[in-house]
Amino acid sequence: MRPPKYATDEERRAAIRASATAYQARKRAERDAARAAGLLPMPVPYRKYQSVEESLAAAKKQLLARRAKKNAERRESLARTRVAAQAFIQNVEPVVNSKIRTRLFIALCEYGPMNIEDVRLCVASMSVPARQTALGFFVRLGIVVYQKPSPTGHRIYALNPGHPNHDELRSFGLALARRWPSPERKPRRLTPVPVALPEPLPCNLFGREERNRALLLIAVTGGITPMQMFREGGMFSTWDRCDESLGHLQKRGLLAREPLAYGKGSGQGQPRRYLLDPEFFAYEELQMLLWAMVATLYDDIAGLATALAKDDPTMRPHVQAFKSATSHLREW
Repeated sequence: MRPPKYATDEERRAAIRASATAYQARKRAERDAARAAGLLPMPVPYRKYQSVEESLAAAKKQLLARRAKKNAERRESLARTRVAAQAFIQNVEPVVNSKIRTRLFIALCEYGPMNIEDVRLCVASMSVPARQTALGFFVRLGIVVYQKPSPTGHRIYALNPGHPNHDELRSFGLALARRWPSPERKPRRLTPVPVALPEPLPCNLFGREERNRALLLIAVTGGITPMQMFREGGMFSTWDRCDESLGHLQKRGLLAREPLAYGKGSGQGQPRRYLLDPEFFAYEELQMLLWAMVATLYDDIAGLATALAKDDPTMRPHVQAFKSATSHLREW
């Protein structure tokens, strides 16, 4: 029997490695001799780009392509949003002070916190000063607060959870949104911090102060004649201003006038009261909001309505209903 060539496996593996190394060295020497004699070309290392400038140019081209794709997707999304925003803008009525502020109020109530970019998309026709004025209007009323989540980020605006009428405001805004839905968007991640109301607190959510106070008084008393408003309310300096303000609220659909009395025995020239329009699509939410505002923010309106109800029996049941509905907000 022929004896084994290697005594152990380690010797066999070492011999194989030595033979492979010698073979690679011999082949390398042959290639080097052939290149020296000009029989083989010199090796060129593989490079995708032959220079640093080509590499930078290619990287810039890829970056621009990715940016162009992202911008195209964003433009397409903005176009869809603008179509919805234009329909929203054209349909909405100036319920909350003006059309711009009504659109902003609906968007905040429907989809929650939003930054200045969301404001621009939801109310696409607004200029920069106009939207800043609209935001400042709600901030001064204490209805909206803003926070800056990061030092370099945008301000995020949201309804103030510290407002005593926060729930009523949001219910009224959602009622408006059912009639005029705002463009869909993703709400910003933010937990608003309650902020105290400013002092002194303005009274102009639905228009000028006198107009707003007249609307609050009508909501509490259930109805009031223009002469009562002018003489006993003491909110208007002239009769023309009183008549114009009540007519303005009637044109916006918030107020209605009592119908004329017809038939035998109907008196001529009987005063007709102004009252909240029961045909208004958000009548219940509007009434609860106005009642809550009077109960928590405007004590003088509640006192005036109570004084008027003592002399006018038609107002007493409405004032009693107001006090019963707002008993959870304050003690009467």
